Amino acid sequence: MKNVAIYSALMLLLYLAVALPIAVHAQEPPETATPVGEDQVDVPDQVDVQPVAEDAQIAERLTRILQATEWFIAPTVEVRDGVVFLDGQTRTEERRTWAGNLARNTQDVVAVVNRIEVIPGPVWDFSPALTEIRTLWRRTIQAIPVMVFGFVVLVGTWWLMQPISHLAQRLLHDRLGSRLLIRIVGNTIAIPVFLLGLYLVLQVAGLTRLAITLLGGTGIVGIVIGFAFRDYSRSGGRIKYRVGISRPEPYSQQNKTALAPDSSGKERYMEPQALHVIFGTGPLGMATARALLARGRTVRMVNRSGQARVPDGIEVVRGNACDQDSVRTVCQGAAVVYQCAQPPYNQWPEQFPALQAGVIAGMAAVGARLVVGDNLYMYGPVSGPMTEDLPNRATTRKGRTRAQMSDALLEAHQRGQLAVAIGRGADFFGPGVRESVLGERVFGPALQGKRASAVGNLDLPHTYTFINDFGTALAVLGERDEALGQIWHVPNPETLTTRQVITMIYEELGHPPQMSGMGTFMMRIGGLFITGARETVEMMYEFELPFIVDHRKYAQAFGDHATPMREALRQTIAWYRQQM
Repeated sequence: MKNVAIYSALMLLLYLAVALPIAVHAQEPPETATPVGEDQVDVPDQVDVQPVAEDAQIAERLTRILQATEWFIAPTVEVRDGVVFLDGQTRTEERRTWAGNLARNTQDVVAVVNRIEVIPGPVWDFSPALTEIRTLWRRTIQAIPVMVFGFVVLVGTWWLMQPISHLAQRLLHDRLGSRLLIRIVGNTIAIPVFLLGLYLVLQVAGLTRLAITLLGGTGIVGIVIGFAFRDYSRSGGRIKYRVGISRPEPYSQQNKTALAPDSSGKERYMEPQALHVIFGTGPLGMATARALLARGRTVRMVNRSGQARVPDGIEVVRGNACDQDSVRTVCQGAAVVYQCAQPPYNQWPEQFPALQAGVIAGMAAVGARLVVGDNLYMYGPVSGPMTEDLPNRATTRKGRTRAQMSDALLEAHQRGQLAVAIGRGADFFGPGVRESVLGERVFGPALQGKRASAVGNLDLPHTYTFINDFGTALAVLGERDEALGQIWHVPNPETLTTRQVITMIYEELGHPPQMSGMGTFMMRIGGLFITGARETVEMMYEFELPFIVDHRKYAQAFGDHATPMREALRQTIAWYRQQM
């Protein structure tokens, strides 16, 4: 968090360094026209020569003044009976007018005939640009004290936000049952601290109008508050509803479901009333629950709040995957446990290993098998299709975290601590999936006929996983003994380029396709305000190289139930339409 704070403050400071001199200049009152490259010389109300000025004296005096300015080419002044005739050349109309006014205000001048010719300057004249650069540089130097003050204030208020947010969340922990709501309220309480610092900096800089704009709904504050409440508004009633069912009845010998025979030909069965426990009520957990319900399984879902919008017939209980005692309690009587929970994306290295360790320790005494929903980060950049036998060569923080967790699972299986199967999917999409590179920033604009916002190079092949196929695969791995102790790439639709996938979406909607791909630089800029964008930067190699997943191992062992891409997109579009 400290690095993020410094990085963000530096970016804001850079913004002030560039925008401050310009904005200050924009708020200054307009100046009168000044000859380019020179200081303004006001025309005197009257130029006295002597009590009674002779024509020759007037001509001599005006000629010396015009020559002294060096604004005129071959200036000549002729005076006849008090009438001044001006000849010569100059670069601008302002200088010509200035000369006429000078002569008109001279003592004993009756009239002025201004015959000075204005000649255009050279086409390649950089003097105006150089003048503006010198002016901007001077104002930038003058703004350095303000920028130093702004840096100190912004960094200080950014750091101050963290303890305030943590304190608010701690005070609200016993009053609010939802961890999501606690986090949102805590962050919302802390945001004004930073905004106050930003407002103070802008006020000191003299940018009052800009400060008011930023503190309005149309500025940065509107964006920050919008993201603070985004997750809550999208969760709809998910933190309000809980469907409870009684604990499963004892197994019924007459109602067993036949599974595929094992390698020796012996028939295998799974009790339809055997309890299946799912940790996590996000998109993957929900897809797994739907697949299990379709198989007639008894399903219990676990999250920290004990609340979620789930299909009828599913029990939702409160539990903490990091606490082995809590895991042991909620998994009592379970035949299979599915680990689909995860901490916030930006806290994986700090919290994910502890979460998994809690699940492993708690399940060791339960005797159930564990099926884990995993991703592909641990492989790192690869050339060619990804297969399950690739070594873990990740160099990113989240990739190394995933690699360590995968190794820990397989070691626990080899020690006989518990039976484990790992299912790995690519970037997924589908019903319930919003926070994904193929999520609401693509489907939302497409439904409205607007431009979809994708990530990376759109013309490279990229494998995407349909969330329903991922859930089905985890349910299959939970049924099959031969899945244990191994890694499986779940079935995926045909691999296309991202542009081809998004074009299919627009074709299904009847709109002309329009899309853009956000590169690494723009992702860094977006990361100043959006945590997800900031955390995606280190994974951008996935979208700047071909990203192809091979799932033939799974297909040969259990069958290929991958949904074709167009059909998967149709189902996803139908879900998004229901949310509008």
